[in-house]
Amino acid sequence: MRKSEHRKGIAHGQGIELWPDGTTFRGHYEDGKKDGYGMFKWADGTSYEGDMKDDQLCGLGTLELKDDRHYEGHFFNSKMHGEGTFMWPDGKKYIGAYKDGKKHGKGKLILADGQEYFGTWVQGKADGEIQHKDKEGHKNGKIMDMGKFKKKVTKLL
Repeated sequence: MRKSEHRKGIAHGQGIELWPDGTTFRGHYEDGKKDGYGMFKWADGTSYEGDMKDDQLCGLGTLELKDDRHYEGHFFNSKMHGEGTFMWPDGKKYIGAYKDGKKHGKGKLILADGQEYFGTWVQGKADGEIQHKDKEGHKNGKIMDMGKFKKKVTKLL
């Protein structure tokens, strides 16, 4: 069920959409499509607040997943795309680039204990040179180079 402002019989302006399973959308419509700022709440507890374009998550937004993970950043075609931060309930987080819903480009993975891994990701996997910094902030050198793990460097750089 959709309740919204209309123009020429098509949803246009602010509106609310409700699905039988409990999913809701509140936000702006442009020529019958979700477009502009909006808030989705899915039946499973997942929610999104942010920009929409042509019925897709697109632009800046926050996605809260049902298992308490969340992402803040850019979306394109309803996928994480561009710069963003993904956080896990245990305190781990990834800050960096995404493409088509996967880590892709420069980024930094910070573990809950403060260790950091920074480098390049390709289609969700570490690729190329990955550097490590321990929880005291000491750089421990390359741990991966060209997709292959190297012997851990014990001398602090």
